[in-house]
Amino acid sequence: MTLEYLEVGERSRPRWQGFLVGAVVLIALTAAVVAWWSGRLREQANESLGLAIVDVSRDARAGEDVVLSMLQYTSPAIWSTMVGEDVRAGMRGLVQSSADEVVRTLQETRAAAAGTFVVPWDDTQQRAKAAVLDLVDAHLARFERIARDAKAIGPVFGETPPSDDTARALLRASGANLTADR
Repeated sequence: MTLEYLEVGERSRPRWQGFLVGAVVLIALTAAVVAWWSGRLREQANESLGLAIVDVSRDARAGEDVVLSMLQYTSPAIWSTMVGEDVRAGMRGLVQSSADEVVRTLQETRAAAAGTFVVPWDDTQQRAKAAVLDLVDAHLARFERIARDAKAIGPVFGETPPSDDTARALLRASGANLTADR
């Protein structure tokens, strides 16, 4: 008998262990990439939705000023019995047109907010996005009423304007840093 048969060499590892280690490393790497990507998307969505809140609040306040200014400019003719109904209707049309411009501006803000991608598994951010869209829709509805009928100015501006508190709170809960807070 020769010594080569008695010699104990290094045992080779089973092949499946190498695959298992590789799979674990791949899963860990994939999880890290998904977490980083999800975090970036969350930051971008929070920024976009935060800007939508600022934009809609600013545009609605400015829109009220524009519509009220147009009403003040046209009101002598609107309420005058000395001018014909066609002139009064034309003046109401100017007020409605100014409200319609605000509607277009708010629709752009809504489209930007609606186009904001939020990962499907982030319920908090999904609720924040829905609250931002609800806020924009509430402001839109007010100006759409005036754009359809200038006589709605009194009731519309007599109501309390929509509050952005819910949208801001939900956005903060999703991790947003709202630097434009009141």
